Order: sequence, then structure tokens, then C-alpha cells
Amino acid sequence: MIACSYLHMKCNLPLLFLMLLCRAAFSQQDSIHAPTRSIHPMIEVGVMTGGEVSNGLFIYRNAKVAELSINLKSRSRIYYGAGAGIEGSPKGMFVPVFLQFKGMANKKSVSSFISIQAGYGFSRAYSSYRVLNVEQKGGLFFSPGIGYKLAFDHSIVLLSINYKHQFMKMVYTGLAPNSYTHDSNLHMVSFKAGWLLD
Repeated sequence: MIACSYLHMKCNLPLLFLMLLCRAAFSQQDSIHAPTRSIHPMIEVGVMTGGEVSNGLFIYRNAKVAELSINLKSRSRIYYGAGAGIEGSPKGMFVPVFLQFKGMANKKSVSSFISIQAGYGFSRAYSSYRVLNVEQKGGLFFSPGIGYKLAFDHSIVLLSINYKHQFMKMVYTGLAPNSYTHDSNLHMVSFKAGWLLD
């Protein structure tokens, strides 16, 4: 009973973190026109394509992604912060929790930028794809990217292409002599559009 409660709490921690980020982001709306603002919320949505490399085989996957982050601004061209998101595919979903950095090439209204995310992706397979005694677990990930920004009065539109490497594990929990863990990796490319309050 205690183990079940702990597992339930662990699964809901990323979603709780995402809800807290949402509250912090929308609380900034009343001060959009203020002359200074230290917190810059950002929403990004997009699609991912790629696959899983396991035992020398490539298993195709695609997903839709939505992310929310809270950022601080430094030197007028650098944003860094933390966030969380949801990556949904036909087989299941990842809930990434991450730190990120975005650096603009210049202060012009149209400019290129580089970005990087690093964090942990919590994994959960849908019931129709779960296999008896097999559990898919998430792991660390990193995701560099490049893109263009379009700046307006108090907001920035971001268009980017990103590579993501997601570590994951398949845990087989059969009888004790047959229990083992298999490491796997996801190689994904994402196309995202974002909106940053500046």
C-alpha cells in the first residue's frame, strides 16, 4: 500500500511542477505593460519525429510536444530558466522537466538564436501498449537547437529546429533469475513554435 502511494506521488510530481509553472506564468499577465519585468514566461508547441535505437534496431516514433518555461533575461540577448512539458505519442508520453538556455545573435527584431535544454524525462506507456512484467522508464536528456526570433512590442515569436537525445530503460521484472534492465535511447528531431513574453 505504501509502495503504491509512493509510486502514485512520483508519477504526479512532474504534472504538479507543470501546474505551478502555469500559475507563475499567467500571474505575469497583469504586468505585461510594466516597464521592467524579471520573469519571462514562454510557451512552445510542436511536433517531433525520430525513433528508438534498441539492440541495433531502429523503431520509428513521432510525438506532439507542448512546453512551458519561466525564464530570466541577462544582457538583453540571453534567456535562461526552467520548465516542464508533455510529449505525447500513440504509445505513451514523456513529461520532461528541464533547465534551458537561449542566446540571441543580436538585438534586432529579426535574429537567429541558439538554444539548449537538459533535464529528466519521466516516461509512461499507455495501457494498450503495456506488456506484462515490462516497464518503460525515463531518464536524462539533452536537446540543442537553432532558430529565428521575430520580436514585437512586448513579446517574441520563436521558430526552431532541435535535436533531442533521450536516455530510457526497459525494466523486465519476471522471476528473480530472469529480471534485468535494458538501456535504450531515443533520437528525435523537433520543430517548435514559441511565444515569449518580453
